[in-house]
Amino acid sequence: DPELRRGLIALWEAEADTAGLDVDALHTLGDGLRDSSESWALAELTAGGEHYVVRAVQLPNEPDLVRIRADRPNRWDV
Repeated sequence: DPELRRGLIALWEAEADTAGLDVDALHTLGDGLRDSSESWALAELTAGGEHYVVRAVQLPNEPDLVRIRADRPNRWDV
C-alpha cells in the first residue's frame, strides 16, 4: 500500500532522530520503488558522508512483519 510505505519512512525518520543519528540529507522515493520481491526502497540518505538506502523488507519467515532499515546501496560498478 503506497500510503503505508510513505508512513514507514516517517516512522524510520522519527526513530533515527530519537536514536540521535546525524542524517545530513533524506530524499524520499515517493511511494517507494520495489527493489526485490520482498523489499521496497523508500528513501536515499546521506550520513557522515556515506550514502544509504532506507528499505522496507517483508520477513520471509514472518510475512506479517516488515523491517525498516538503512543499508549501503548495492554498488556493482565499484
